[in-house]
Amino acid sequence: MYINIAKAKDLKEFTGLFIGRKAIGSLHDYLTVYHSFVSEDYSAAKETTLYKNHGSDYCSLLEVLHSYYKDHRTEVAR
Repeated sequence: MYINIAKAKDLKEFTGLFIGRKAIGSLHDYLTVYHSFVSEDYSAAKETTLYKNHGSDYCSLLEVLHSYYKDHRTEVAR
């Protein structure tokens, strides 16, 4: 499953709502983490600024992905 920039913005905004403040990180970081989540290969995600410098936002993003985007993972895996 491919996610475009508009959907990455939505994901970032949703993560901000989840944590109760503006989410930190670039859209590129959010795209990278999303694609890592879908492929279940987190090596690229671990190289992002979001992972290295903003761990709480990274973890919140993973919580959002696991809660609301699980169906994206199964589409790619099967």
